Amino acid sequence: ALGNPAQSSQEPILAVGRIFCDALAQDAKLNPKSLVLETSRALGSGQRVPLDMGPLATRGTGYAVFPGQFVGVEGSNPSGKQFCVTRLIDPPLAPRTNISVQNLMEMYAPVAADGSPLPNAAQPMKLLVAMGPYTLDRDLLYEPLEALVTEVVAQHQPDILLLQGPFVDAKHPLVAQGQVHVDLDTLFREQIGARLTRLLAAKPGMKLVLVPSVRDACTEWCVFPQPPLASVLKRSRAAQRRAELGIPPEAALFPNPVQFTINDALIAVSNNDILMHLSAEELAVQPTTAPGARLPRLFRHVLAQRAFYPLFPPASRTDANLDLARLEAVTLQATPDLLVLGSQLVPVATEVAGCLCLNPGSVAKPAAGGTYQLVTVYPP
Repeated sequence: ALGNPAQSSQEPILAVGRIFCDALAQDAKLNPKSLVLETSRALGSGQRVPLDMGPLATRGTGYAVFPGQFVGVEGSNPSGKQFCVTRLIDPPLAPRTNISVQNLMEMYAPVAADGSPLPNAAQPMKLLVAMGPYTLDRDLLYEPLEALVTEVVAQHQPDILLLQGPFVDAKHPLVAQGQVHVDLDTLFREQIGARLTRLLAAKPGMKLVLVPSVRDACTEWCVFPQPPLASVLKRSRAAQRRAELGIPPEAALFPNPVQFTINDALIAVSNNDILMHLSAEELAVQPTTAPGARLPRLFRHVLAQRAFYPLFPPASRTDANLDLARLEAVTLQATPDLLVLGSQLVPVATEVAGCLCLNPGSVAKPAAGGTYQLVTVYPP
């Protein structure tokens, strides 16, 4: 049974709540002295109780927490003023999606419904993942994007090209200073839309997916969660807005964040640099993980909290632009097979709890080309 951690207890109890920082200073970071647990309304009337994590630190197991994190704790509160934690418990992961054998057979059938052979049946699927910015800081010529849609695509021959924003970066030095000689929609149409149209004309069998960023200058929505590119309030203007940006009609425009399936693989994508924000706000004391495992731990936070943006409240020093009225849209509905979290941290591909977690990095660095990632999904 669960207990109230704010009440005096001599015997160990289990409790649940949410981690917060009790410091008065604005944007104060978590530290062992400011760590509090906000109880549930049912068990503790929302009261906050200071946490003593000393036993976890001295025992060598360590801990890693951040503001807004839902946790279970085991311990006691002998004085009634501070809860002494002996065990920290993460929530269980979201359930995985199930697919029937019949559906698998249909996806990877060796013949079509009319009996004709399918040459691509049960073939590996290649997914190329890239994230903006797509041009260098010194100009708006989009040379790294040109290299991506010509040389990289020709080399790897992906079945699906997933491009994450920002496409026209509001933080690009020339855009931020107003040193652009055309309007931003024209810049998008000439430098991005034209290249994507040419790419799909040369690769008609390839699927193109575009996911925006809160830093995109060519969208009216700069908050997270975010509707797809070319979104408008009136449906009658949707096709017109798409044409204004030069986005080819074959391209799939997805919101940010998004969860979708490709055959039997569930893919989750978010483009708000939650990894960077978690890294800045997390309090990690003597973690048990090996050196170099910080990024896997950050990915695990996202999976365990079942949210694309579990940090709450977001620090004002970040550009999270969180829309608090639509937080239900950032819920991770199921544990994905592939989790893509675009970030300015070092690019990485790592397995966490049976999920392949990716940070593709940026296609363009300030003064040089950047990185992308190629994922091959094999049939079961």
